[in-house]
Amino acid sequence: MRNLRKLFGTAFVDVVCLDTGADKDDILTEYAAVYPGATWIEDKPENAFAGYTVGLNTILVEHGHNMNDPLNAHYYVAKNWEDIAAKVTA
Repeated sequence: MRNLRKLFGTAFVDVVCLDTGADKDDILTEYAAVYPGATWIEDKPENAFAGYTVGLNTILVEHGHNMNDPLNAHYYVAKNWEDIAAKVTA
């Protein structure tokens, strides 16, 4: 939340943070229904792809474990929060 506020101020209407390892499919489907085309930021390729398949504007945060994943072709891959800010505000 600190990084989001620092870069975007109060621009977010809603932020949902889920536990590490929590199943995200149900919440992503609900979220996409309420906020079609909203941005989904993720670091796990499988969850990023799940957001992409329900119509969210997906950003994958690059880490060593996901750099060469073939699913990365489906969405924007950001190296850091500045990349995310540039993509979201473009």
